[in-house]
Amino acid sequence: MHLGVFGGTGNTGRHLIAQALRNGHEVTVLTRDPGKLPAHPHLHAIAGDIRDEEPVREVVAGAHAVLSMLGECGRTTTVCTDGIRSILHAMRVRRCREPSLESLRPARLEIDEGGHARQGTHGISH
Repeated sequence: MHLGVFGGTGNTGRHLIAQALRNGHEVTVLTRDPGKLPAHPHLHAIAGDIRDEEPVREVVAGAHAVLSMLGECGRTTTVCTDGIRSILHAMRVRRCREPSLESLRPARLEIDEGGHARQGTHGISH
């Protein structure tokens, strides 16, 4: 399964990516600093900002599920709201057939056979 991830270099995002890779998923991540991600043949970093349209579209393209781990790190900012708007816009532009977007604070995910991620109790599974 191909996962598009936003907020992948934060604490929760790093755990999500590690678990997804251990379970054999392909992962594409938007990050301002690709150097913060580990080298892995199934991990693809797209450099950019959540507010920039083109890199967001690149992450969404081909993803079976789109996961947002965006956080504010105690700052007053609109990054989460702006990010979800950007992601949903990219999904509409890419005309995702069955768009599945999960925006989570620290939580565990389960991914069903249709590629939809939902909050669960057993971590990421396929």
